[in-house]
Amino acid sequence: MNSCPICKSTAAPAVVTASEKMFGTLAQYEYTICPQCGVMLLRDLPEGTGALYPDNYYSFTSKVWLSNGIKRLFRRACLKLYGGQNKFAESLLNKLRKPPSICEWIRIARLNSRSRILDIGSGNGCILSAFYNEGFNCLLGIDPNIPEAIRYGRNFTIEEKSIQEINGCFDFVMANHVLEHIRNQDDFLAQISRVLGQKGIAMIRIPVKDTYAWRHYGANWVQLDAPRHRVLHTLPSFKMLVRNNGFEIADILFDSTGFQFWGSEQYEKNIWLTAENSYSVNPGKSLFSSGDIARFELRAQELNAQKDGDQVCFFLRKV
Repeated sequence: MNSCPICKSTAAPAVVTASEKMFGTLAQYEYTICPQCGVMLLRDLPEGTGALYPDNYYSFTSKVWLSNGIKRLFRRACLKLYGGQNKFAESLLNKLRKPPSICEWIRIARLNSRSRILDIGSGNGCILSAFYNEGFNCLLGIDPNIPEAIRYGRNFTIEEKSIQEINGCFDFVMANHVLEHIRNQDDFLAQISRVLGQKGIAMIRIPVKDTYAWRHYGANWVQLDAPRHRVLHTLPSFKMLVRNNGFEIADILFDSTGFQFWGSEQYEKNIWLTAENSYSVNPGKSLFSSGDIARFELRAQELNAQKDGDQVCFFLRKV
């Protein structure tokens, strides 16, 4: 009998069937769920996985916006306030401009403008551009699925490479919604450890299964995303994974959004994510009013506060 790759349990797993609903093929796929740690694994890898990530896949089409030099200089000066001791100045700054979401990452990882940052699975560089706009300069993105390297002038580069092809030593290594796509997770974490400085921080951002959205929507949970998501962790299974690979969790940030609600509600009604009446494509033709979306976002904030949101940033350091 095969054992669970995370907790090594040999107990018989449960089986769940889920349909592909991002692009609406409705092809069905089986997942197993370990009865001990709860990790959810795609049973059979589909053939031709390149077709699962077409040119209109969201990470390749996100908008990249680069601020000008004056704004970058101002924001670089502001970096010193995030996570610093001058709470009054930080509060005043936040009133002058809405702080970007990455400021919480900057605070937790204790980054500064000289920090060397690697973004694994960066797509077209949308998240890295947010770091650039805040005054960071040492930025590298990698993604083996982009058609060619992307160079944003002298600012930063997205290379058509995998983590195995990268050398160097980084202060902050990000994997935003990457780990769930990878079958051999031990090797992936070993590669992160290889390029992460001894005092560096790795951030793994993933959907988490043992939360409200999974309990409520089951196989229609939008972040199940069959069959692209091959491994869906629970909190216990992820903690086992990192402990088995020489890391410890330095911090945890629940940052789920209203997507867990409107996306899953659409899937329950067989409205796929890229359909003409999907909220992500045409909000005016979708099922939801602006009030509905506001309520979804408020509910997501409540779940995050309760540590029950469906998306989590794990900040790791080497043991």
